[in-house]
Amino acid sequence: MRRTLALIVLVTAPLSSHVSAQCGFVPGFCDYDTDGVVDANDINAIIGAYGTPVDPYTFGDVDGDGVLTVSDAQECAEQCESGDCDIVDSSKPNILLIIADDLSYDHYGFAGHSTIQTPSIDALAAQSVRFPATYVSSFCRPSLATLLTGLPEHRHGVTYHAGGALGDFPTLAERLQTAGYSSYQAGKFFEGPPDSRGFTDFLPYGSIGNFFNIGNVLVGRTTLQPIYDFMAETTSPWFVWFSPYMPHTPHNAPDEYRTLYEGLGLDAATIEYFAMISWFDSVVGELLQEVSEDTVVIYLSDNGYVQSAVSEEPEPGSKNASFEHAIRTWLLVRDPSTAAVEHTELANAWDVTTTVLSFAGVYHDDLPGQALLAPPLSELPAYGSRSPLVFQWPAGTLLERWIRVGNWKLIDVEVGDDRLYNLALDPTELINQIDAPESAQQQLDLRNELGTVW
Repeated sequence: MRRTLALIVLVTAPLSSHVSAQCGFVPGFCDYDTDGVVDANDINAIIGAYGTPVDPYTFGDVDGDGVLTVSDAQECAEQCESGDCDIVDSSKPNILLIIADDLSYDHYGFAGHSTIQTPSIDALAAQSVRFPATYVSSFCRPSLATLLTGLPEHRHGVTYHAGGALGDFPTLAERLQTAGYSSYQAGKFFEGPPDSRGFTDFLPYGSIGNFFNIGNVLVGRTTLQPIYDFMAETTSPWFVWFSPYMPHTPHNAPDEYRTLYEGLGLDAATIEYFAMISWFDSVVGELLQEVSEDTVVIYLSDNGYVQSAVSEEPEPGSKNASFEHAIRTWLLVRDPSTAAVEHTELANAWDVTTTVLSFAGVYHDDLPGQALLAPPLSELPAYGSRSPLVFQWPAGTLLERWIRVGNWKLIDVEVGDDRLYNLALDPTELINQIDAPESAQQQLDLRNELGTVW
């Protein structure tokens, strides 16, 4: 059974204004002992979880002085009239976030691929709200940092793969703690020990070959049992971050998946990669069998990948690039209370973070993302950047910036020729219209929009 929580809403205002509170969902602090009263015991629990000082008007700092004290609880109780807050909705959903590693948007059966077999993800897609034009970074670490913080690359600062450290931003797991969630991290993770980023539980490191200190890269390839144990033993609502090293290299799928693609005229490298996708699909299917039907499931990939004829090497432009095969993914959101439908609006990775927080009833107005299942959705641009794989000085050295508005996409290159594409007419980005007079207005509009969001 899930633990029932009473939560306080702090309606934030400019720091010079009064802050009001009422019973209901977060932001704010929780009735941790579920006795229906917010008091010193709850403040002490928050201090134990987050420490003090805190950011003004967050985590229960009602008076905005940056320190958690009993006076915060007293003031909040007064604003709740009697101080006896109703026990709030005990049906906070469990949430499973699945993050594929190196899988492009068109490499699924449901997306129309004629060869790749992905029956489990196909079934998930049929049950989900689908966003076919969702944008991530061109390689894994920036995407994962965006999902963790809910911020675009240029705001969290991780625009590269190796070197440098993510700043001290409130994380998704930390925010979920304020709503009583337990959270489990399993798989690739770059930003230090997961418990230092708010996860209450995590799978210890496990490595393949030379891949060290980036989380557990064995999960999915070996066992899912630790995740099953966490879900079964956790009495509070839970959040699972599952980011297996799949279908990423090494491409060493069992023979049962390789045989699916033999005899089809494919080269050996492609057989290896397609087999990895089907193996990953099978792992996703196994995991979904273990969660109840009322679990919210969110699926996307951290970046794209198209296999070249060289074993374990991507085609140029399909990873660490600003082209669609590198930065576009399907986003699937299975919510038992929402009918399956496909959206045409663009989505960004930081929308995923906001959407998770929305399901949990957690404050997210300080984040730029949209809650994607809370219509009406705004027609917002998708944008991002590309940097060297290895950290260089100055920090965040950029190679390219890109932006998409509607069907038009601009790639702004630091050194070299810029690119402009009409994706409705040229989805594979073969026709650069940067010098086309008839596209001059679209180019100007995109440059202005890029200057606004960046």
